[in-house]
Amino acid sequence: MYPILLRLGSFELHTYAVTMALGFMAALMLANHRVEKRGIDLQKVLNMEVWLILCGLGGSRLMFVILEWDLFRNNLLDIPLFWKGGLVYYGGFLLALVFCLVYCVRVGLPMLACSDIAAPSVVTGQFFGRIGCLFGGCCYGAVTDLPWGMRFPATTNDTLARHPTQVYELLLLGVIFGILNWYYARRDRPLGTVMVMYGYLYGIARFIVEIFRGDDRGGFFLGGFSPSQLVSIAVVLAAVTAHVWLIWRHRRQKPA
Repeated sequence: MYPILLRLGSFELHTYAVTMALGFMAALMLANHRVEKRGIDLQKVLNMEVWLILCGLGGSRLMFVILEWDLFRNNLLDIPLFWKGGLVYYGGFLLALVFCLVYCVRVGLPMLACSDIAAPSVVTGQFFGRIGCLFGGCCYGAVTDLPWGMRFPATTNDTLARHPTQVYELLLLGVIFGILNWYYARRDRPLGTVMVMYGYLYGIARFIVEIFRGDDRGGFFLGGFSPSQLVSIAVVLAAVTAHVWLIWRHRRQKPA
């Protein structure tokens, strides 16, 4: 673990914050390149991206604070300190997705095309974020005797080998990124289905990774599901519904 990238006196530059910033930069560069190639109004997209970053950070932090309220009940001033860690990805993704859909409708951007462009970029940002988790030691796994187990003494207060769930998710995100970019390049796909594909792939991947997690995730519900597993199930079901509608829409718009 290497949670502090740079320390100058009382100033500390957290590795998580740096990787998160790099993730945003890489994601926006990829998205904007594709926006220009599609001939979509780049200025409108740039305006949206500023708000998407704020939604991503705010929603992720808000969900973490809600799930871990006991940590903040008597430390309200710590709530904004997201750069020290403590973000729940799904909170940011869902808030940003809703904002994106509303914004596209209001300013006249092609909503489905924008969502397809966004999907691989979202994975890019996630990839960098999980690198930050690995360096910071958060989101660690349960105790294991497997040879690739890692130790996270700074956050677990022990020296037991644990599942490197950050690495598991990094590998899965790499696979998802490859599949989404392959699917994005297909000419015959219905608009909007790249984001749907992301919902399927990440929802399933996150559900599986959660099985091996060992950190506090805000409790368990409905017979032992973590909050992120419940959201994963909801995301996959929403993706199924959206996929059916998009295929129906695509076939209706095809010329006879």
